[in-house]
Amino acid sequence: MSWSLSEFASEAKTVSEAFQHIGDSGSDSLADWALVEDQTHVAFLKRAPLLRRSKKDKIATASADELCLVDDTIIADNDLACIGPNDENDELLVWIFSIVYSDVWECPVLYFRVEAQDGALVTSREHIVQILKLEHYQNEVEDSWEFVSYDEHPVDGLPSFFLHPCQTRERVKTLLNSTDGKRHDAGTSQHNGFLLLTWMSMIFPAVGMTISSQNFVAIQKQLSKPKSH
Repeated sequence: MSWSLSEFASEAKTVSEAFQHIGDSGSDSLADWALVEDQTHVAFLKRAPLLRRSKKDKIATASADELCLVDDTIIADNDLACIGPNDENDELLVWIFSIVYSDVWECPVLYFRVEAQDGALVTSREHIVQILKLEHYQNEVEDSWEFVSYDEHPVDGLPSFFLHPCQTRERVKTLLNSTDGKRHDAGTSQHNGFLLLTWMSMIFPAVGMTISSQNFVAIQKQLSKPKSH
């Protein structure tokens, strides 16, 4: 059982509409995800840029039992001036997330580009992995950073980090088999968004984001509503 591009596009549209409907706010705002298309009209999901403030000394010296204090701020029109003055020990990085379907792996892939305040791309995998590793400790996600890879983004061609699909491909297959049976038994639509929502809730903690249980339930209810024609 595989997950096709058309199925992903349909689920992405349904889920993004549900995100807009619940209209949550804050650094983990799901409403900041939107469905967009590339020049060939292939749909993918993209999140509004997110500014993350981390402590350089924590990143450089933290041991496994220490936490890194990271503040997330949604950027309005990429205006870094709205953030206010920095401690000289602060590191401000802009994180740009997207979810793109992979024809090779037959599943979605989470990409993220990281930029410094001056717009320069952060290309050090070791530096990004160290930040994620400390954030993972807070989210109790183990070893996910081992699957962080670096390559060109399939849409814009910019160098980007991504979570290698080998980590999730088997889980996707399990989800597909599980949801296929449930959808068949319930007679529900094949592309109701539950599969992508579950995938996102599984992947997000690896990059310091979450879908709260409250939001997950609210989105499920929204996805379960009959579609108006």
